[in-house]
Amino acid sequence: KIQRAWQSHYAPIRAEKKKRLQVTLMKFSFRLLSRLARARMRLAKRRVLSFYADFSRQRFAFVMVKFRYNCVKLQRRIRAYAKCSNARLLALSILWNEMEPAIRAS
Repeated sequence: KIQRAWQSHYAPIRAEKKKRLQVTLMKFSFRLLSRLARARMRLAKRRVLSFYADFSRQRFAFVMVKFRYNCVKLQRRIRAYAKCSNARLLALSILWNEMEPAIRAS
């Protein structure tokens, strides 16, 4: 009983301390994550620029056209998959609505 009373008395105090600590950590983690994102962006920029420098104009144009074509194709496939998933969920919902009364009745 004493321990329960002690815990119930100090639980809000501990929760407040924990909340303050989490807020402080979130501030620092946000700064850290933003620094990491900026570093990644700088690295990606360097990679792209070195890629540009490595290929001649004509070869680069071919590579970019091919890359864009592959991106568009991938986006189409992703959209088709999403549509298929949504249709599947709709079909399952319709089947469930038909079967649910029979399941609940038994």
